[in-house]
Amino acid sequence: MIFINKIKKFFVDAVKEHPVSIISFFISSVLYSITLDNYNELVIFERLLLVSKILMGFAFGALLCEAIHSYRKKNDNYSWKHVPNIISNVAIVLVAAICPIPSWLMEYSSPFNKQFGRLDYLYSDLFDYINYFIFATLILLAIFFFYKKSEETFEVYATKAFCGLMKAALVYGVVTIGILSVYWACDTLLVHSDDYEMSLRIAAFLYGLVAFPCTIAGLTKTEGGISKFAKTLFTYVLPIIVAISFLIIYIYIFKIIFTWTFPRNEVFSIISWVFCAGFAVWTLAQGCFDEHFEKPLKIMPFTFIPFIILQIVCLVIRISNYGFTVTRYYGLALIVFEIAYFVFYTIKFCKDRDVTSGIIFVAIGLLFITLLAPGINAHSSVTLSHSPTIEHFLKLGDKATKTDKELARNAYLAIDYEGGISGYNYLKKNLKPEDLKRLALTDDYDYYEDGVLYDVYDDEDVEDEDVLYGENSTQFDIFVSSKVIGTIDISGLNKIYIPDIGSEDDINVFPAEDERPNIEAIPICIHDEELGTINLKDPIEKLIELEKNRNASESYEYDEEIEDEKSELFSEPFELSDGGKVFISYVNITGEFSDDAPGYKIDIVEINGFVVK
Repeated sequence: MIFINKIKKFFVDAVKEHPVSIISFFISSVLYSITLDNYNELVIFERLLLVSKILMGFAFGALLCEAIHSYRKKNDNYSWKHVPNIISNVAIVLVAAICPIPSWLMEYSSPFNKQFGRLDYLYSDLFDYINYFIFATLILLAIFFFYKKSEETFEVYATKAFCGLMKAALVYGVVTIGILSVYWACDTLLVHSDDYEMSLRIAAFLYGLVAFPCTIAGLTKTEGGISKFAKTLFTYVLPIIVAISFLIIYIYIFKIIFTWTFPRNEVFSIISWVFCAGFAVWTLAQGCFDEHFEKPLKIMPFTFIPFIILQIVCLVIRISNYGFTVTRYYGLALIVFEIAYFVFYTIKFCKDRDVTSGIIFVAIGLLFITLLAPGINAHSSVTLSHSPTIEHFLKLGDKATKTDKELARNAYLAIDYEGGISGYNYLKKNLKPEDLKRLALTDDYDYYEDGVLYDVYDDEDVEDEDVLYGENSTQFDIFVSSKVIGTIDISGLNKIYIPDIGSEDDINVFPAEDERPNIEAIPICIHDEELGTINLKDPIEKLIELEKNRNASESYEYDEEIEDEKSELFSEPFELSDGGKVFISYVNITGEFSDDAPGYKIDIVEINGFVVK
């Protein structure tokens, strides 16, 4: 009973101090739980998902405002009613609430998405990066003000907050498992629904009801002490494990020196994980250590510094040989973070000043530079790193060797895959169609089939069947289930071909590696045996027409009449060229059509059904 009362007080106090953020996050989780596995079917669920995301952003903005208010209210001159405070609070929650909207529009609003043309997926990533940065900044700043309010050192606060988070996770886990167990028992014994999504909805609902308030309580209620178990774990057990890992890396460093070999590729990632673990362990240890272990635990972080040199060596070797990638840029950002941390830690160690919390602002700055800073973010750096290789290849012209071409092609692929918007603009501006054709070194690597020209150029730049419509086009992915109901007439036919049950093998999958599907003569194959061809030109063109009409009217709600009309197109069997009939159970067609002109391009046709001969 005492334990339950403590949890109740723990929870109630959190709600009293942070009512706006907790209530708005709870409503957000309720709406999100409703939309789970539903929001792709009806527009109402898409709208509910949008409201859920807005409320979630609002909750994080309100959390920062509440954290600032909770810290500053001790000051006699502070009042949240002052105009500057009101303006700053309104600005924070507005930015936080608005930032999820563009990402939602990119996914669910075709008119908004079309404004970006073929760059839609790149701008979608950009909007996601903005969300990540804003939400991470809000959370980190809220934690910073929770720490300032606690009036503890950064290490002591981190230790108490970590223990609070563990308690919050335990409470959420126990409550969720208990309620889900009751639900599973009722469902198994009484209802028999086997509704997996309901379990997800319950977990999402409980996250807003239990986990979020308990997490806030864990980060803010740091007045109490630290248990003996936690002290033993943080002071003795975990530091010893980290020390052993440090010893292994030191032995490896001596091996490199004595054998005069380059570090293995895995070394950087191993040391990075060791830093993450070590940073957490020695921070927690210094928040609760005994006086006997004070000196060794304070010196322990400095023993990591030689590993940074090894990280730099590993990264320089990879970048000098292969150029930047997004992952390597993240590695560089981590090294900068480590160096900044040790600068703060050295100041703290030498001058006994509590400045380690400054690493929070370093993390925010690095996050902005890595994701968003124009010209120097991760994707722009990939373009800057690999573009000289392409320019050197273009300058050589016919004098370029096969090695030059291979390096240029690899550079092109790096920019195409990871260069982001800057990479797209660079390739479109600097490479002509004939340059791209020169980059295709082997017969089995066709840049047209791979979509490189299709991604970069419009039809006015390149005359190619894969580059049809440029910006004024729509990619489609149509799935239709047929309605074969009643008796099937198989008179004169005596053999049936059916795919293996449960194998998920289609009777036809196109295109092959070197061709596009001929929809007037689609081969029908079962178990690699070709039985003949069928002509699906008329139903496919009718499907595309329906899709174009739906796209033009911007009507994306489920329309039962249109879906029935699509199904009717495949309800009758199709004549097989070599005799027999093909009964189609479903068909999936992907491709592209022009928004303002006749014509279409089919990329893939997948058919499932059975054949009677």
